[in-house]
Amino acid sequence: MPVSRSLAAEHVLVGVDISPVQIKMAQRQAPGATFLLGDMMTLAFQPGSFDAIVSFYAIFHTPRDTHATLFQRAHKWLRPGGWLLASLGSNDEEGYTEAFFGVGMFWSNFAMPRYRNMLTECGFQIVDDREISHGYQSGAPPESHPLVLARKR
Repeated sequence: MPVSRSLAAEHVLVGVDISPVQIKMAQRQAPGATFLLGDMMTLAFQPGSFDAIVSFYAIFHTPRDTHATLFQRAHKWLRPGGWLLASLGSNDEEGYTEAFFGVGMFWSNFAMPRYRNMLTECGFQIVDDREISHGYQSGAPPESHPLVLARKR
């Protein structure tokens, strides 16, 4: 089940994506949710707007020199005690583009020790982090990413 549909069934959901195609797909999957076309680095939300922020497979598609700022923005947008659940990158990679499902996709990330420091420095307490794996195609090797759960102090 798509994550947006599952979350929207029990919560007020605001989704953000830079791709109009992804927004249309999300609207079909979770018609009761609100979806905003925009860049997560330029959208503005009032402080304390959200109980939780969930980001799957998005942060490592932005330049890694923006990641600390994004975590600071997320921290500001969360209410006290709010949650951040995010998939991140495993390796320290400055940035590269490769074909992904036939489309050139940008990747850029730090290794988890650096992410733990960033999150802690901007006011999060890391509750859990672990590797998650999945495969996109039958017979393809699984892809793994760290998943971190953090709480606003």
